[in-house]
Amino acid sequence: MNTGAEGVETALKIARKWGHEKKNILKDELILMTQSFEKIIKEKGDKIAGFLFKPVQGEAGVVIPPEGYLKIVRELCTKYNVLMIADEVQ
Repeated sequence: MNTGAEGVETALKIARKWGHEKKNILKDELILMTQSFEKIIKEKGDKIAGFLFKPVQGEAGVVIPPEGYLKIVRELCTKYNVLMIADEVQ
């Protein structure tokens, strides 16, 4: 892989295949978060293969998540059997 975009594309392909094989997710669906991650994962966790996010936002300045955020994301992903995919390429 030469670019971050290729890395993300590969991660999504892996998540799709894993979701089909491990969670029997049959169709492609993208869930855009307009609510809290915790609410969405509790409602749809059985149909979510992966959670793709940028741990540190760097496009419009540097935005670092609050302390404990990544720990909570990891715990929720583990609890609901969801792949945690961090896009850390700038």
